[in-house]
Order: sequence, then structure tokens, then C-alpha cells
Amino acid sequence: MTTVHVYSLDEGFANNWAFGAIGNGFFGATFITTHGPRGWAAGFERAWAEGSWGPVRTMVGFRSGLVYGYDRRLGWVADKVPILPYGQPVLLARAGPVTVDLTYTWVVTSFTLGLTLW
Repeated sequence: MTTVHVYSLDEGFANNWAFGAIGNGFFGATFITTHGPRGWAAGFERAWAEGSWGPVRTMVGFRSGLVYGYDRRLGWVADKVPILPYGQPVLLARAGPVTVDLTYTWVVTSFTLGLTLW
């Protein structure tokens, strides 16, 4: 996963060394947060609309769940509560085994390149 914060576009993209899985509408992932510690997220994914153009399948939807690994730099609530709820819109495209998605959460836009194993 690669992220860029919308308030610091001039700093460019950061590699978050993410690893995760999505299956049957649920997901789990681990990644390096912007501030350094390893975090995790788990939840569900749902589609608002799906389509296909030749070999490319697309989806517009959302993910919602819980995230861990942030502190007060994310906000005062993160300093008091270690596990936070979140939601994010998702744009996804899949061609064969390759998946690309674009998400937005709070102040960060994430670009994720994935590989479908089954």
C-alpha cells in the first residue's frame, strides 16, 4: 500500500509495507502507520455498484471496521482509545489476478496494488 496525505502533497507517496486479505466481504490487514508503528485494520467491504469492461471488473463501494496503531497525532480520541472505528470509500479495478484500489480515510488517500490468489 502506498499513501499520500492530502495536506502534504508535496511530500509525495509513502510505502506502508502492507499485507492483508479480503474474502467473502471481510478484510484484515497490517501496515506501517505514517508515524512509524505497525498498525492493523479489520472489517467488512461492500459494493454500491459493480461492472465489467472486457477482462476488467470494477467496484465502487466502502470499507468499514476498526483500526489500531495510531496516537494523538490522529486526534485526541486516538490518544484515549487504542482501537478506532473508521469508514472509507473504495474504487477498485481487477484484471485477472491484479487488483488496484483507491481509498480515502480522514486526511490520507491510499493506493493499493494487490494480487488475487484464488
